[in-house]
Amino acid sequence: MEETTSVTETQPDAQAAPKPKKGDVKAVKPATAYVIKVSAASPVRSVRSAGIIFTDIEQRLPADHAAIAELKSNPWLDVTEVTE
Repeated sequence: MEETTSVTETQPDAQAAPKPKKGDVKAVKPATAYVIKVSAASPVRSVRSAGIIFTDIEQRLPADHAAIAELKSNPWLDVTEVTE
């Protein structure tokens, strides 16, 4: 009769990231809102995007707003993340 031995090697989980050591890297806070306004490079003074009219006066939208991706892709708008 043959004897079979099963050897199981444990490998570290590829998805598990090592915990950062104290002082290594500061935690990055996620954006809580975005400040949006017409950029200085824009040839127009107001831009309508995502159903909202933007001017050179800053407007704040929540980070989970449905149109953030559309607003970020508009070359005439300055979209800045706010973490406070």
